Amino acid sequence: MEAERNRQRVIIGEVSPQVDGGRYPIKRAAGDLVRVEADVFTDGHDLPSCVLQHRRKGAKAWREVPMESLGNDRWTAAFEVGDPGAYEYTVTAWVDRFGTWLRDTSKK
Repeated sequence: MEAERNRQRVIIGEVSPQVDGGRYPIKRAAGDLVRVEADVFTDGHDLPSCVLQHRRKGAKAWREVPMESLGNDRWTAAFEVGDPGAYEYTVTAWVDRFGTWLRDTSKK
């Protein structure tokens, strides 16, 4: 059973917005929302969970915003741009073992 758990993984793809595959920065003004979307799914029947992490470039701490499912493996979250400057963001995902257990138990 443990070996099976280690083979499960979460796939993150089609992150947007991006310009030329992330080669160039997107542009927003101070006070604008950056709405990030991504395809997030697992290689099995388990449920994924994910967060959007963002920070001003050079800052040590990341801020996290839980992502919400839009259905069909698409997830979204947003953050507000503060002061002018460069910002970084990334999507982090994992297998939601509790959510999967709850879903499977409620089916029975």
